Amino acid sequence: FTCAVLVWAWQEIGFLLGFVTGSRKTDCPRDARGWRKFGLAAETILYHELALIVLGAMVWLMTKDGVNAVGFWTYLVLWAMRQSAKLNVYFGVRNLNEGFLPHHLKYLQTYFRRRAMNAFLPISVLVACLIAVPIWRSVAAASAGSADAVGLALVGTLLCLAIVEHLFLVIPLPFEALWKWGLRSRASDLS
Repeated sequence: FTCAVLVWAWQEIGFLLGFVTGSRKTDCPRDARGWRKFGLAAETILYHELALIVLGAMVWLMTKDGVNAVGFWTYLVLWAMRQSAKLNVYFGVRNLNEGFLPHHLKYLQTYFRRRAMNAFLPISVLVACLIAVPIWRSVAAASAGSADAVGLALVGTLLCLAIVEHLFLVIPLPFEALWKWGLRSRASDLS
């Protein structure tokens, strides 16, 4: 579990630092719509997405003959829910949290869409919940304190946190304000 989270974090840090993003590093053209806009948006994160797939394959290769698959399932939950979040932000949500983007990635926000809700969000949350339920049933059926119970509980908790994160995208509350304290150093750098 920890190794999968560290592999994921390493790649996310590479993305946020701008080392692994995509071939397009400019604002979305104002006239871009539909599939053209989607293609341009995909170009902005293409290398990052390919790196996530390669790293996922490596995690799978390293864990496929192991005694458990917690590392792979952890990575798979992180990847699937991240894809879902990216699509939801692209389709439009209330809370884009674009204030958290580093300055060198601000162009990404031109590919986002702000709206109260999109049709994909309820589907993505429902599918995630339908996957979470059997995970938690398996936790309950496993021997208390066993490796199976602990591993599944970690994966189930991660999935439930991702579901909550999806809900934060549309709940009409300023969640960005919760983390404003962490952005104070950025404000002093700009002045």
